[in-house]
Amino acid sequence: GWDGKSPELLGFRNYLHAYLFSGVTTIMDMGNIPPYILQIRDAVKSGRILGPQIYCVGPLIDGVDAQWPAFSVSIASIRQIPGLVRRLKDRHVTFLKAYKGLSFRQLDQLVDDGKKSGLDVIVDQGFLNASLDLCTLNIAAFAHVPGQRRITDKTLDLMKRNGIRNMTTLSV
Repeated sequence: GWDGKSPELLGFRNYLHAYLFSGVTTIMDMGNIPPYILQIRDAVKSGRILGPQIYCVGPLIDGVDAQWPAFSVSIASIRQIPGLVRRLKDRHVTFLKAYKGLSFRQLDQLVDDGKKSGLDVIVDQGFLNASLDLCTLNIAAFAHVPGQRRITDKTLDLMKRNGIRNMTTLSV
């Protein structure tokens, strides 16, 4: 839940119902407080509450100075990544979401460890989305279509070859 300014966690049933009443039966949560979103996902899946099927990334995986601390796990070293990936795999997240503060080396390690665990990585590195160097990694998608960056033909060809998708954002 998001009220346009800050997290609005108590109105989740209204949001879930709004999706269903709009004909949306499957959603992808792109970063949230893990116990919150995983509990809602499991309650919908078991039929305890009414809502669309929920896929989720769990927390944002960010650098040491996380932009959204409440929704993030901060990484200072690549040595933290294997344990984090295992924990998120055990929590049954659908994807891993790499955020702006990760270095290229950290992102590369996250992609490698994610692949070994069967978890693809979605990247949101802001204005770097769809940059040529990020397209050389084995990522699954960019979390947002780049707004300020013009995607060059070379980058687009690399994205096509590597099967990198661009995800759009819909909020209710």
